[in-house]
Amino acid sequence: MNILLYVAVVLIWGTTWIGIAVQSHYATPVVAILWRFAISALLLWVVLLFSGKLQRIALKDHLFCMLQGLCVFGLNFICFYTAVKYVNSGLESVIFSMAVFFNAINALIFFKQKPSPNFAPAALLGLSGIVLLFWHDLINSQFNAQLLMGIGLCAIGTYGFSLGNMISVRHQKRSLNIFSTNCYA
Repeated sequence: MNILLYVAVVLIWGTTWIGIAVQSHYATPVVAILWRFAISALLLWVVLLFSGKLQRIALKDHLFCMLQGLCVFGLNFICFYTAVKYVNSGLESVIFSMAVFFNAINALIFFKQKPSPNFAPAALLGLSGIVLLFWHDLINSQFNAQLLMGIGLCAIGTYGFSLGNMISVRHQKRSLNIFSTNCYA
């Protein structure tokens, strides 16, 4: 079962970057994102409602869901849909892998969760790998403004995603159903 879940995640997340690149040719980022998540939220809402699993939550929690939606389904995707004009989707996906790094730092900031002792060496190795992987492209582009804009947008989008993850952690600590909070977000 684990291998099937792994394959499903790889296929879904892997094709997301292709979808962003293709969709960015047909609509502005805000319009593309609006349609993408309006349809997704409606489908999730219908499934949860008819299965009886849509959890009612307090107004304060709805406000946090709005903030989560802004971070994960708004800012994050606006940045990545815009960045694809400046960098390729492969670079976007690699920069997005820094979410693990941002999550560890944000967990420390917001929840006082100390990262494992292996975090710093692993983070350094991962960041070094990203730089080495794209160093040739960076040098050939002479660090032009468009490339740096794309990288910056990807980093901001990834950080926004991480902030949304921290809100999701907050929801889980309050025993809120992750499907319901994602639906509301």
